[in-house]
Amino acid sequence: MPKALVIDDHASLTTMVGLFLSDAGFSVKAAVSGPEGLDKAMAEPPDVVILDIMMPGMDGYQVCRRLRSDPRTARAVIVALTARGQPVDVDMALRSGADLHMTKPFKGSFLLEEIERLCAERRPMMSPQGFQILVLELEEAVGATTLACNLALCLAAEGKHLTALADMAVASGQTADCLGLGAPDAWPTAPLEDTEGMVASLVRHSSGLFALPSPSKGNRPTPDQVNELLRVLREWHDYVIVDTELNLGPLAPTLLSSSTLILLLLTPEPKVLKTAQTSLAAIRRLGSPTLQIWPILCKAQSDQITTRERAEKALKLPLKMVVPWSPEEFEAAKAGGKPLVLGDPQSPLAAAIQTLAAQIVEATNMRPAQEAAR
Repeated sequence: MPKALVIDDHASLTTMVGLFLSDAGFSVKAAVSGPEGLDKAMAEPPDVVILDIMMPGMDGYQVCRRLRSDPRTARAVIVALTARGQPVDVDMALRSGADLHMTKPFKGSFLLEEIERLCAERRPMMSPQGFQILVLELEEAVGATTLACNLALCLAAEGKHLTALADMAVASGQTADCLGLGAPDAWPTAPLEDTEGMVASLVRHSSGLFALPSPSKGNRPTPDQVNELLRVLREWHDYVIVDTELNLGPLAPTLLSSSTLILLLLTPEPKVLKTAQTSLAAIRRLGSPTLQIWPILCKAQSDQITTRERAEKALKLPLKMVVPWSPEEFEAAKAGGKPLVLGDPQSPLAAAIQTLAAQIVEATNMRPAQEAAR
């Protein structure tokens, strides 16, 4: 049964709206203030929130922003139901994260029609899929962080999937710089017990992407702590992109066993291709039986057809993508403080990453049918 939360400082209105929603098959809870509404939303995340704007203390705009900034409630359908109906009010509600602005007085039938329409649009993304993608480089300076950040942004935009980017390059992580975000002092050591601490460690990018940058202070997390962090992120998100250190180090068993897809970044050099053969054996040994491995060729500056054939012959695997190598684009994006897919979405590199994101979404959508067939 879908869950609805009605937040309005007039109890009579919450009762009336609640009756409409109950008759339509919703399980309904009510709150008469912003803080009470947030407490109830975090305790039991709703599918739909009907939210008054003009409330004392914490207004509806603040509540809406808080709901959108928490991955537990970020995917909810939010309807701003208010007496304020000027264009500036509509714009403010939508900018705060509401899906719909509706003025009082209202028709119950119209409210339900709009809620059903919005829920139908959101329904494919209502249940987190927990698809974890590990970006693994076999050589330094191949653009792994650039790929991870831009791919995460594309997936967050692709169908509005809830996406997290976790920076597991703890000692040298650069995702915060790439996205222009701050970093937490430390990660919570027990995310499932300290849920609020976990939420506080996440930074929401303006695109809607949730990022867990590497901490600026604190001790290196243990494999068990990393495993718990990633498990919570998978429970809250459709996609979890994991950026890593070279060769993974002591986190290798944890990261490989928990991932659904490995993006294996390599270069055309013979020594790297030879290393890749050994790495593939280790990945298959430590990964799950259903783990997918997509090799991605970076720094391919010579004839791409010959280079691709040589790489595929060495790996005995088809390449998923050849990254258009453009150091100038990397440097320009870094200097401008804006990832390529946002700053120059028409560039060859940005277009290639957008294609990769679409392929991942397609592969994800095929999983239920494949699992049912087994």
